[in-house]
Amino acid sequence: MDERVARWLTDEDFEQYLGSFRENDIGWDLLHELDHETLTAMGVSAAGHRIRMLRSIRELRSCDSGQSTRRHRPTDAAPAERRQLTVAFCDLVGSSRLAGQLDPEDLREVIRAYQATAANAVHRYGGHIAQHLGDGLLVYFGYPTAHEDDVQRAMLAALLMLEGLPGLNAELNTRFQVSLSLRIAVHTGPVVVGEVGESAHQELLALGETPNLAARLQSVAAAGTVVISESTRQLLGDRFALRSLGPQHLTGIAEPVPAFEIVAPNREASRFEAIAGGRLEPIAGRSEELQALRAH
Repeated sequence: MDERVARWLTDEDFEQYLGSFRENDIGWDLLHELDHETLTAMGVSAAGHRIRMLRSIRELRSCDSGQSTRRHRPTDAAPAERRQLTVAFCDLVGSSRLAGQLDPEDLREVIRAYQATAANAVHRYGGHIAQHLGDGLLVYFGYPTAHEDDVQRAMLAALLMLEGLPGLNAELNTRFQVSLSLRIAVHTGPVVVGEVGESAHQELLALGETPNLAARLQSVAAAGTVVISESTRQLLGDRFALRSLGPQHLTGIAEPVPAFEIVAPNREASRFEAIAGGRLEPIAGRSEELQALRAH
């Protein structure tokens, strides 16, 4: 896919349409040819999205004439950036079986429906879909926009993906007689984010051990579960109920990696108790101060 188009879609918060633009081979030179009818045929069903896209494309014409900002200059290389990143890999279980079971056109519809469901969950919690890996997704929380609670956002997005499956499966079972299952792995650590590849095929990707470990951790996750690493668990505190899976020997990772399965959000503890990793101790020896607070 033309990296300039991918970056434009990402800048304008239209990442959910990356797959459609790729499948329809929409290059930078064709953007100005798009109209409402073409965008609708490509799956951009929301009128507001089409209007925003076409308005942005009109602005790009000024950009091509040198009248816009650096943000819309895809030829300007962004410097590499070191970040703390939470990386999630989402994998469609049994995709080979689906490919053998469905006609290619039906398979495409199924994959797109699954990707749309996943993208809605990711975008709701401020995540960034870095790559569509066939039937998988590589998702970043903490880039390009960082939040104080990116780790928690990643957990909520992952659980929302799984919660959205029953409704999606009901529709897919009616139309195609298939049901989908996902597995998700999450790891947090340092990365360097920068451009990789050449010319039009460049992508902004996170490099380092963090994405590699997240990908390896996926082999531990059973269908319908979210598995996280020790570093992610530490940052979560007691925000979520977990089940320990014990140390895991992962391919290409020298030391065993403790893994945990997310069970559910912990709604009992307060935010500060969750961060502290347990119940807060009662205030002692401050009776006068407490009375003053209660009086107000």
